[in-house]
Amino acid sequence: MMRYLAKRILGPVFALFLILFMAQSAQALQPNLSGFGFFNSSGVLDRDVSSYKLLLKDLTELLVASPSDPAITVGSLGVQLDVGVGAAFVNSSSSVWQRGTVNPEALVPLLDFSVRKGLPWAFEMAGRVTHPIASGIWALGLELKGAPVEGMDGIPDVSVGMGASTAVGIDSLSILALHGRIVMSQGFGVGKSVRLTPFGGYQFIAVQGMTRVLGILDSVGELHQFLLPTTNQTVHRGFGGIHLAIGPVLLVASASSSNRVRTARVQAGLLY
Repeated sequence: MMRYLAKRILGPVFALFLILFMAQSAQALQPNLSGFGFFNSSGVLDRDVSSYKLLLKDLTELLVASPSDPAITVGSLGVQLDVGVGAAFVNSSSSVWQRGTVNPEALVPLLDFSVRKGLPWAFEMAGRVTHPIASGIWALGLELKGAPVEGMDGIPDVSVGMGASTAVGIDSLSILALHGRIVMSQGFGVGKSVRLTPFGGYQFIAVQGMTRVLGILDSVGELHQFLLPTTNQTVHRGFGGIHLAIGPVLLVASASSSNRVRTARVQAGLLY
């Protein structure tokens, strides 16, 4: 019965979500780091480094998906497959996005896939792919999670995760992010085969961005090349959500927020 639900209902539902988000995305996410170069009042080529650093932080929040799982692992023999759609809300009218992207939109639709594999001693390895819909950008991430109090009665579940992510498809920028998170959750049984688990936590991201050679044209059409400096930035954000398990079928609604970017996501999966 649960397999039937997963194949016959969840697939069409998420296809509909995908179509709706693609329809809303009039413009693909398209970074344009050359926009951070400009000619000052003396006609000398200058760089807006502070805005570039803020855009790097914002892009990191889009490409490093916020956690969408409770503190418990899938078990030492478990394998979980997930697909999710969501949206990031950015300040597209700011000079950061006006300079650093082409035709920015306040809502950036996101698609992600993940697979989790349980390991012995309450550990879990996960891989995740995140894609801003209609763009050529793909983010790839790996994470190791441990749940030291899993299975203990009378206390909430707590897990700690560490991982790394990078992105491909941004011609002018290389991104490497290291991230860690702590999650707390408490599950409740609803009937014989349904379990509801609220969860919440904190995520820390350290990112390094390196640009390739960029260029802009002056008033007479001459190309001037420049580099933006290699920079390291940090992101702090909180997240939370509701995880619903109906037998092997999993449904999740989650959200995250920092001082610059907010995200919301719905996700469905199967636990084998």
